[in-house]
Amino acid sequence: MSALHAISRHSRRPSTFVRTATVLGLLFGTQLTPSAIAQQSPAIGAPASASATGDAPLQLTLKQAVQLGLKQNPQRVISQILVSESQRNMQISRSALLPQAAIKAGAALSQYNLQSVEAGPRVGAGPYQVFQVGPAFSQTVLSMPQIRGYQIGQEGIRGARADEQTERETVVSAVVNQYLLVLRAIANRDAVRARVALAQRLFDQANELQGTGIGLNIDTVRANVELQNEKQNLIDAETQTRTTKYALAELLDLPREQELDVTDHLDFYDLPSLQRDDL
Repeated sequence: MSALHAISRHSRRPSTFVRTATVLGLLFGTQLTPSAIAQQSPAIGAPASASATGDAPLQLTLKQAVQLGLKQNPQRVISQILVSESQRNMQISRSALLPQAAIKAGAALSQYNLQSVEAGPRVGAGPYQVFQVGPAFSQTVLSMPQIRGYQIGQEGIRGARADEQTERETVVSAVVNQYLLVLRAIANRDAVRARVALAQRLFDQANELQGTGIGLNIDTVRANVELQNEKQNLIDAETQTRTTKYALAELLDLPREQELDVTDHLDFYDLPSLQRDDL
């Protein structure tokens, strides 16, 4: 009971973990000190620390996305399981063609009635006890059904590997295509944001010109309508960006609460200058 008194002096309101640890210590004879329990149990009233990996979005390049898709995509995993299953079936069918060795043992206890064999009084013979043990060996020389089964297993492995390779290319193509769609949606969103900023400046300029008496009310209304249209386009672009990211996360089989972000970007590059004399 010394452990119980030490814990009660350490804290007046012990947590559930402390109570459980105390009961286990008393049952199994383990002396639990307050310092040991403090190291194992969280501090009372301490705020829960947020997981950095759970809250932060998952940053992926195109190469990382493809590798993650090949590792976690359900269809890809299923194809790999089918290849392993075909290999096991082929090994099972091949085992029937391999030499079989075993150790067999048997015991028998027999008793006979001599009257059932020859005329005479009923006399029992025995009991006779027989015990036999020894190795056994067998080898299939020629069995067409077993050979055909082995050949079918080999063809099954080739077909499963071909399907696995096809599924691999399908997953890679789908991940790359969806990744490019995410980049396109992000570029479109950035362009719409630039148009919203431009429309906002034009509206502010029209509003200031109208306040000074130079501009017309129709110009201010037109600039405001254009600004609202661009804001609506921005909402659509952000929705499209989130939708494409959700589709990519589904291909990668990520958890629903896991946010996804791409690190590659579509960069604009200038076309090389073409000189007329070089033609």
